[in-house]
Amino acid sequence: MNFKKDGTAEMYEPLKPDSQKDDGKWKVDPDTEGQIQIQTIENGLPDEKGTSLKLKNGLGLEGLQGLWLKEDNITGSYSFSNGTTQGRLVLKKNQNAEMWVNGQKTISSGRWYVSGGLLSSPHEIWFMGGGAIQLILSLDTNTKPFSMKSVARLTYNQANQKFTRVSLPPQGQIAYTRAKGGGGRGGGQGGGNQSPEPEE
Repeated sequence: MNFKKDGTAEMYEPLKPDSQKDDGKWKVDPDTEGQIQIQTIENGLPDEKGTSLKLKNGLGLEGLQGLWLKEDNITGSYSFSNGTTQGRLVLKKNQNAEMWVNGQKTISSGRWYVSGGLLSSPHEIWFMGGGAIQLILSLDTNTKPFSMKSVARLTYNQANQKFTRVSLPPQGQIAYTRAKGGGGRGGGQGGGNQSPEPEE
């Protein structure tokens, strides 16, 4: 969900960043401190009941169904190491992503999405890097800054045009550690790598 300064809100479906799902309006609840009121609009008609979300400890907004994470807490540069391979995964604010392996940019036009958080499901990051790189990373929101671990891959079945989740064995899971103060640009940490290009 994207909150704009003019009081409007937009919601997008996962894996479909260019298809806007809902329009809405938001405002600060004048009667309850730290509360946001959202009124969605579907097919030109407003939802009369609306939704209330509460600001939660800088993490994001919490409602009856679960927690919406603030994007600034997720974006940045995450370092990883797997034996002789070292690299960085850079998540940018525009939902774009890059991957650097042993000092070389191997993916420059990846995409990332948040999954979970509602109805007590765990927060995960879906990284779509094109080709064989389709990762699901569990997101640990209890660490500061957040950290991630690869827990599964996505495989695409051309016949039924669906993704299938394939869990990684414990020995195949890799930890991703976020650089402190990592913002959306990702910083320039790690092994003499070039700094990532600025966010668009």
